[in-house]
Amino acid sequence: MEPKIVLAMIVIALCILIHPIKHHKIDLHFKPLKSIADVKKQLFDVALKDDKKVAVIQPQRSGEVCVRVDRGVPSGSDGHFKSYMSFRTITDRTSDQWRLQLDCYTDSNGFRKYDEYYCCAMGSYYCQSIGQKFIITFDTGNQIKVVIGDTKQDCHTNSTHQYVKVANHNVVEFIVDPYKLNHLSKIMGDVSYTKGEILVGKIVKIEEIVED
Repeated sequence: MEPKIVLAMIVIALCILIHPIKHHKIDLHFKPLKSIADVKKQLFDVALKDDKKVAVIQPQRSGEVCVRVDRGVPSGSDGHFKSYMSFRTITDRTSDQWRLQLDCYTDSNGFRKYDEYYCCAMGSYYCQSIGQKFIITFDTGNQIKVVIGDTKQDCHTNSTHQYVKVANHNVVEFIVDPYKLNHLSKIMGDVSYTKGEILVGKIVKIEEIVED
């Protein structure tokens, strides 16, 4: 190696020793994240500051994060009337509706349920696919969990597709076994009359459950 090159290398080395390179700490707006669930939780935590309709649910299992998003209630219906449909009207064995019913059961009052979720039908404003989950709050303070087991056709709902546009203006239609349904509920066409349930009241909040 030529003497000039060796001398240049020595000079560079001495400069580094005398003036060491400074490492600047980068100030991150987000804390280090360990998983996709952490990312999702942090994003919704930020959204919560600006939009009160988004609320983070504490995870029930490690790594599980879900949120409740307020989808609003229609101005043209208070949802006090809660109609029903028979699960036997679901006949297409290739449909998602049919597949969900295979995992459901009928409780003692005739309601079709998936775990603790009532199977229901709602308009396309709220749901786009079978299996979506919601928490519905009544003006009594009671809350129920529902899973979408069918969707109302747009031609049967109002312009925003939130409720049935004729007769009772129902927002939520419960999927039941009518042979086991309370007699008064069948006469009235409204499952609010079912004893032992907490379905009485106007709907004041509809929140979609978004799971990780």
